[in-house]
Amino acid sequence: MKRLLLLRHAKAEPREGSVEDIPRALVDAGREDCEKLGSLLETLGLRPDLVLTSVASRAKETASLVVRELAKSPPVRVSLSLYADDARGYLRAASGAPEECSCLLVVGHNPAIEELASILAGRRVELRTCWLAELSLDVETWKGLLRKPRPRLERLLSPLGEQPLPRA
Repeated sequence: MKRLLLLRHAKAEPREGSVEDIPRALVDAGREDCEKLGSLLETLGLRPDLVLTSVASRAKETASLVVRELAKSPPVRVSLSLYADDARGYLRAASGAPEECSCLLVVGHNPAIEELASILAGRRVELRTCWLAELSLDVETWKGLLRKPRPRLERLLSPLGEQPLPRA
């Protein structure tokens, strides 16, 4: 059994005019949301063994602030594909996680992260900024993600707590 946590980055500076996208940072409210979500993960015992995050500053900062609230900080790996890819690219990235990892946190962007959550859950899943979808996967290895497993959407979490699951 594997557990996949899909997290959309927290609220970031708006992209205006010629502002580059990758260096956009989180706004103060986004930072606060990360701390709240990280504390919630710790309280619920959702402690990832590994974090994969996009190269974008807002995603890296989200990952850093969330794991800082955990009793044990997992390693964080930065992936260019999580910035530019679609849901299938996210799936490929997650399927490459080491087998000893039982809980994987992927921090990324819409629309890809929301599309992946929806595909895996078999229903539309909305991931607002700093919202997390927790999925359980009945697979032995992360490569099993590529074999069309039937994950179960366990919870939707926001900085304010657990959110209602969407209808199937």
